[in-house]
Amino acid sequence: MRPIIPDTRFRRDNIDLRSFSFIWFRLVIDGELIISVDGTLSFEHLLARMNPSPKSVNELARKQPTVFLIFDILVADDGEVLVNHPLKDRRVRLEAFADSFLSSSARIQITPAIKTTREAQ
Repeated sequence: MRPIIPDTRFRRDNIDLRSFSFIWFRLVIDGELIISVDGTLSFEHLLARMNPSPKSVNELARKQPTVFLIFDILVADDGEVLVNHPLKDRRVRLEAFADSFLSSSARIQITPAIKTTREAQ
């Protein structure tokens, strides 16, 4: 099975996930592209990336870079289907994946998690 590679010709600021193509055929993650402007997520700035002119792509990427924020892991990098596992177990697998593959990436992150009631208070 061949990995699916996104078309990034005119959206060079998007996250280049091609570096993960060696595991794409097994791994399924749930996440979203985000743009933070002055500490607040901006859907308006994200929409501006949908059909930018080729001239503005580099400027948009420089001013407000996108981040791919991962929420969940549905199929692990070893091919194990996790959708019926509890969220806390999937989170452990997601954190292990992130520690192995995302440690140096500021553009691909996992969501923060609160693990205890005490932390939530």
